Amino acid sequence: MGLDSKLVAAMRELHGAVEASEMQRQLVKHLIRPKSHLVVRQATGTGKTFAIVASILSLALREHQKLTEQLGYTESEAFETQALNTLYVVPNRELALQIERWASELLAHAYPDAPFAKYLQRFVSGEGYEAKQQRVLR
Repeated sequence: MGLDSKLVAAMRELHGAVEASEMQRQLVKHLIRPKSHLVVRQATGTGKTFAIVASILSLALREHQKLTEQLGYTESEAFETQALNTLYVVPNRELALQIERWASELLAHAYPDAPFAKYLQRFVSGEGYEAKQQRVLR
């Protein structure tokens, strides 16, 4: 499918992923092309987020590998050179946290000696569930 082989192994080991669904295969196929934009509508629990996270990470890893192997950058130069790779907008805080957790876990498991996970960032706006609940109960 074009996903990083170490990430695929990490998905199997950490999350029991066995085989991608047809929707996931089509999603990955579209996303691994550079500069693609996409809107996806599928039911909750169909694996959209997992496919998107794996695709985004695979693209970033491919770019990192290109910088180090083909262009001769050191690991630290490659990290400093790579800028914003992807902006992923999600509808709620919980999904943003889930995506960050999955990406960090997959990267740490697939590449334990590389500091990839520290380059993940999450920006969240609005109130958290607890703050909103406290305000409503007052």
